Amino acid sequence: MGKIKDKILDLFYEIKWRIKVFFHSIYNLYRWFPIIWKDDDFSPDYIYDILKFKLENQANYLEKYDNPRKSEWIRTCIRLIDRIQEEYYSSEYMRYQKSEFLFKELENFPNVHELLHKELEEHFDDLFKKYPLIHKRSLNGEVYVINPNTSKKRMALNISMINHNRAKRLLYKILDSQLDKWSD
Repeated sequence: MGKIKDKILDLFYEIKWRIKVFFHSIYNLYRWFPIIWKDDDFSPDYIYDILKFKLENQANYLEKYDNPRKSEWIRTCIRLIDRIQEEYYSSEYMRYQKSEFLFKELENFPNVHELLHKELEEHFDDLFKKYPLIHKRSLNGEVYVINPNTSKKRMALNISMINHNRAKRLLYKILDSQLDKWSD
């Protein structure tokens, strides 16, 4: 009689577990639907959206049910993804200049405007001081080919693009070294 009771209890727990897994799967579909809905095959930007959403879910899970210290690297990756998506580093040079943008109507084409950019002041030397090694490498032509006549603005743009690419490489390096540790 005890064996039959044990088999019935095992069957009951198996059914209960399968029902729980089924509803959890439905919940996952509900959570992921907006992310997948916005995805486009032509744009690599959505890869970051998908990765960020997955990392946020995993960090929340680890903070709630596991070791919160495991989520620190995940949160760092999320911040890097935010910086990459916002182009924080690639547009950094723009924070070292003041510009004015004007729209001028073209004479030969009514209702067509030309965008004019006027640089009011620049502080690119501060950017060069902030990243002296990258600036030196750029001057030596190690990173991008720079000729002696390159403007300070172009040099600042190059440094910003280098930093943007460094942020991407850092993200992938962290994922490569830490990903397997998050599921221990």
